[in-house]
Amino acid sequence: LSAANYMLQHGGFSKDKLNIILDIGGGTTDMTIWDMERAAWKGSIKLAGGNFFTELLVNNTQILSGLGLESWAKSLNASPNDFVGDRETKRRQLAEMLFSGRSAEGGNGPDLQASMRDPWSRVTSELGNPLRHAAITYLAGIAWYTGLVVRHLSAGETPLISADIVHDPAFAVCGRGGGIFNMLHGRRGPDDRTEITRALSVFGKAVEQSDN
Repeated sequence: LSAANYMLQHGGFSKDKLNIILDIGGGTTDMTIWDMERAAWKGSIKLAGGNFFTELLVNNTQILSGLGLESWAKSLNASPNDFVGDRETKRRQLAEMLFSGRSAEGGNGPDLQASMRDPWSRVTSELGNPLRHAAITYLAGIAWYTGLVVRHLSAGETPLISADIVHDPAFAVCGRGGGIFNMLHGRRGPDDRTEITRALSVFGKAVEQSDN
């Protein structure tokens, strides 16, 4: 719960509402739901940045080229003879190394997040649509899942979460895979309408889902 505790202490969250923290790693997404300042539920799923981010870029290397990372695209598109062992497995391992910053230059090579920030308009244009759509679909799915969890926790005679706060949650996205969501939302306010807040809004639909 360390990431969740840090976000509650330093993330500017309101301590009188429902807080949902998504810690998106390379292989798993850790979710923590806080009722006020109490951790009411935590869970983890094996779906994260490696699925919606790494796989997509490995199979759509033109996005990397469009971000000025032609050398990475060339490496990932190398012929099967250039890889020892299973080509797809090695491509993914190479991509994970490059995207995490553990480059052959000892970590001083190109940085994917920085490369995305500089020509960000390219990512938000047609070139980056596959990446944006995958990321938003992933986030909406996570929001729906956590909504169903909150609906269950706030039901019954002895609910674990107060029903009074379930309709006004505060979300935070952090971790290695969280950068793209922060960039998509930009410097806008937490309640401004963006692709991110629209994706997260399905949380409310899940909370209101009928059992029938």
